[in-house]
Amino acid sequence: MLIWQGFGIVVAVVPAALFGLAQLALRAAAPDGPPAGLKDTATLLAFLGSAVLWPIGRLLHADDRPPFDPATGRENPPVARHALFWVPVEFWGVILPIFGFFAWLGR
Repeated sequence: MLIWQGFGIVVAVVPAALFGLAQLALRAAAPDGPPAGLKDTATLLAFLGSAVLWPIGRLLHADDRPPFDPATGRENPPVARHALFWVPVEFWGVILPIFGFFAWLGR
């Protein structure tokens, strides 16, 4: 069961989309199969996914509003939380390369 809050689902969608695009590109570039050096696409995409997820997470959690609304004097509500498994989206940009590194070590 996946648990996400706000746009936390992008943690699953972005790497899956990158993986699908990479597979399409590899099949177009090498129809007989990828060369031996390109078989670690999952590991590489874990690193690429992290490079994409960190800025997305920072953008989703950006809050440029003052703590209090100057017109009403009331406190501004906090920005919506965007997380997958209770971990904010931008932190998945750090977690995914760690997973990718251990997947690479297991090969």
